[in-house]
Amino acid sequence: MNRRELEIHLQDLFDGRLESGDLESLQQELRNNPEAQDAYCDYAHLKNSLQLRDEGVDLMNVVPMDRVVERRQRRALEYAGLGAVAALVILGVVLAFIFIRKPQPTLTLVTSPGTELSISHKLTGEDAPEGLTLEPGSRLEIRHGTVELEFASGVRGIVRGPANLTLLNEGLLELDRGTAWFEVPSKATGFQVNTPDLTLIDLGTEFGIRSRPDFLDEVHVFSGKVEVRNRYGLKKGAQLEAGQARVAGPGGRWKETPLRRDHFLTKLPSTEPDLTNAALIRIPPENVTASSTVVGLFNRSADHLVDSSGLDGGQHTNAVKGNMWLSSGDDYGGEDYNPSVIFDLGAIYAINRFHVWNYNENPPNLTDRGVNRVSVKYGTTPGLGSTLTGITNFAQADGISTDPGESFDEFRPFKARYIKFDIISNHGGDNNFCGLSEVQFHGVLVPEPEKR
Repeated sequence: MNRRELEIHLQDLFDGRLESGDLESLQQELRNNPEAQDAYCDYAHLKNSLQLRDEGVDLMNVVPMDRVVERRQRRALEYAGLGAVAALVILGVVLAFIFIRKPQPTLTLVTSPGTELSISHKLTGEDAPEGLTLEPGSRLEIRHGTVELEFASGVRGIVRGPANLTLLNEGLLELDRGTAWFEVPSKATGFQVNTPDLTLIDLGTEFGIRSRPDFLDEVHVFSGKVEVRNRYGLKKGAQLEAGQARVAGPGGRWKETPLRRDHFLTKLPSTEPDLTNAALIRIPPENVTASSTVVGLFNRSADHLVDSSGLDGGQHTNAVKGNMWLSSGDDYGGEDYNPSVIFDLGAIYAINRFHVWNYNENPPNLTDRGVNRVSVKYGTTPGLGSTLTGITNFAQADGISTDPGESFDEFRPFKARYIKFDIISNHGGDNNFCGLSEVQFHGVLVPEPEKR
């Protein structure tokens, strides 16, 4: 008996319709076939459950169709919600990869108006930092102006140009040159600055460092403490507290120096000086220093360069005595191998123009003693530090009694207190003399740095 015939006979048996011949066949199958016995038990259980359900007892846990539909709808909504959440998660992951937030730069720069700088990086190509930012290995050169340093660690600094510095890592700065003020929060304690002469480790404080060519480096502590170590000789170390200042003296020792907050800026200048009101800067004769002067009865002192002697209506006379400066020469005090003149303006000015009347002695016509090749250097301190580019020569004077001189104004205004003419040659004159008649600078006074 096959499966289909067995199921028909069992159905007829429980419905009371099975004939006697088929009953004998079914009984024979049930005695010999275990599968037929299992099928019989299933049908008997189903028959009994249906009878009990009619009496109010649901042993089969049969669910009404309307409840089945309701459950399916609820599950569909749940699955849809889970699907939406999963989709949002996947979308978020994808967007995270697309719009990965770049890490905060190690050092960000902010410049004051008129600042001139250049940045070079150790990293190249797509890895190179963009904009006014520095990463380890980056180098900053400030030719003119002021820059604020904002470290990711919270350290803040103000650096006045001219300056050169290299960022070695977030907590280590190499200051080769410049005047820098730093404010270090407690979380960044241990911040270190190296200069050519010293190493400084901050202990949570406010301090300033000056590193200038031809001068020993200085440390000024305004609050908290720092540890310093001289990099040469005995390499003496010291711990400095608020109100103390030291110079990295020769031989590796430390030398006391007055605390000078006025040397440092604590915030960026907001604007460039307004040069529309630039005027002639009056320089006292005693503020002019020449490398040499012809002595005796010749009266060619450097005072004449700024005292307006020989000037009349912007024109200079050719009468030499008491009106011009002349360096020493071969037979007149000996050759000055490095002739120069330094002008101390008395305060920091923004310079936008200067006028030179070259040496104008005639007769005899000795205008070839006048300055020819020259380098104009400037700075806010006696150490200078900057060179005015584009000006390399002064024209020879005409030798007439109404010499108009030569005006220089095609340069970017610069800030200076000290201006030096490094004289390289004259116009072929005798005895290696070098001379000038008058010099005038024009500009506006720069306000003193803020004192805190």
